[in-house]
Amino acid sequence: MYKWSMSNEQKNIMLNPLSQNTGNDNPDAILIQHALDGNRKSLEQLVADHQPWIYNIAFKMIMDHDDAADITQEILIKIITNLASYNPDRGNFRTWAYRIVVNHVLNMKKGSLKRGSMTSTATLPPLKIFRMTAHLRIPTRAFWPKKSKPAA
Repeated sequence: MYKWSMSNEQKNIMLNPLSQNTGNDNPDAILIQHALDGNRKSLEQLVADHQPWIYNIAFKMIMDHDDAADITQEILIKIITNLASYNPDRGNFRTWAYRIVVNHVLNMKKGSLKRGSMTSTATLPPLKIFRMTAHLRIPTRAFWPKKSKPAA
């Protein structure tokens, strides 16, 4: 029987960005501290480390490459501008960033629903509305207000 195996180099190429483990307990905390102190290279490294991971999450939620790339940029701006509010004692940086990603995408989806980008029954022709509700068999009298008797 033939056994297929990958070399270590191939395994490194095929790593899932959601499960990366660098061996260091919290290298992000060091990069964040240096970035907050004004070190531009540390900030660039932090963004480079997490950008593919953020893109993957956004893509899985949106399922569109262009939108996921735009959302990734928006989220990175949010993360960079709010970096000082990250507290390493409360959790891992990826956990904090994950909540930012998910909340941003969900808020975008809510906004698109409010703007009316989703098809509603108001935009469908009346015949289709009738066909959709015909199975309910609700008497039409239920929708009419009761007639009040005139005062004598």
